[in-house]
Amino acid sequence: MSIIATLVAGALPKLLLGALSDWQKNRALADGSAVAARRDVWLAAINGETERRKARSDERKAQFEFPLFWYPWMVAAIPWSIWLGLGILDSIAFLDFLPLAVHQLPPQIEQHSSAISFALFGAGGGVQLGQGFLRAWAAK
Repeated sequence: MSIIATLVAGALPKLLLGALSDWQKNRALADGSAVAARRDVWLAAINGETERRKARSDERKAQFEFPLFWYPWMVAAIPWSIWLGLGILDSIAFLDFLPLAVHQLPPQIEQHSSAISFALFGAGGGVQLGQGFLRAWAAK
């Protein structure tokens, strides 16, 4: 038992401190080159990702320039846009004279149009009110 106590009290801590000191010295020497190597790896990764995204962007531009892309898009988007626009106009202005009157919007679209209306008018009013308070406070 006394041999274990001697090791724990004397030799083991010196051995561990010596190993830790050597590790720190080696790490300090390697840090300069390791930082440069990591920087080079990161720069290469960033440049590679930039090139990949640029190539994908060029590919998307070429796809959008293809005329056959726009025909199905128009067939889907234009009627939906007209329906949504009429629904929002009807819910805001109650346009009963429209031949395609929308009597009730789906709940999701009604919530969305309410949020948009508040964002446009409520936030704008809040900004005006805040500016008025700031002007009055600055004038004092």
